[in-house]
Amino acid sequence: MNQPSSTPHPPTPPTPRRDGPPRKSSGGWLVLILVTLVMFGMFIGTIVMLGWVYKDKMVASVVNMSLHAALTELPLPEQQKKDIIHQTDRLYEAFLDKRITANELGDVVEKLIQGPVLMVGTVYYAVNHQIEISDRSDAQKREARMQVGRMTQAGLAKKFPPDALEPIVDILKAEVDPDKPQSEHQSPLKDKLTAQELDDVLVICKQLADDAKIPADDEPYQLDPSVHVRKVVDEILGPEEIDQTTNLPQ
Repeated sequence: MNQPSSTPHPPTPPTPRRDGPPRKSSGGWLVLILVTLVMFGMFIGTIVMLGWVYKDKMVASVVNMSLHAALTELPLPEQQKKDIIHQTDRLYEAFLDKRITANELGDVVEKLIQGPVLMVGTVYYAVNHQIEISDRSDAQKREARMQVGRMTQAGLAKKFPPDALEPIVDILKAEVDPDKPQSEHQSPLKDKLTAQELDDVLVICKQLADDAKIPADDEPYQLDPSVHVRKVVDEILGPEEIDQTTNLPQ
């Protein structure tokens, strides 16, 4: 008779069910939001669950390493990915050292998911990708990125409600084929927008920015989500001390 393993294993999450054909409501835009930094929240939440239920630091360490691997795959500049990973390590170490509670760690996840960075940032990257692969001239692409950047600044400043992005996401998202098996991957985004679809997106971006009175800069705005992740983590742990000789966190 086999002896049960002494090391507990985390439960396997249930496979999501799909009842009936996909909904046509614009609420489907939430799928788009989940393609970027939501991985941060998912893995931090798993660390909370494992540390609280199983009291196993080794298992939590494996989860944190998995988070590193997931963040490495994000379509972000290398330095931004390193900076976000550094913030996850700050949280992980503080949690294991019992300097923060599971509830406080959960607050970080909630703020990241409910804050504007996740929504606005996903649209920012998706639209800029469409601009990059479009047939527009370099000058037209620069102007387009300018309008997306202005919209992003307005969104991060909460100058418009999240619902204002739904018309953009409705254009970006791909139709789900209900006849394809669930095991077959279907991208939530269109491979390439038509010229008219991209025009429509940029008109909305410009209108949102104009309504918020966001001025045009000399260069298109560059989103750095690591800055916003750090702000949320600093609210829990306090600002990091910076080594004046290297200008890096101590």
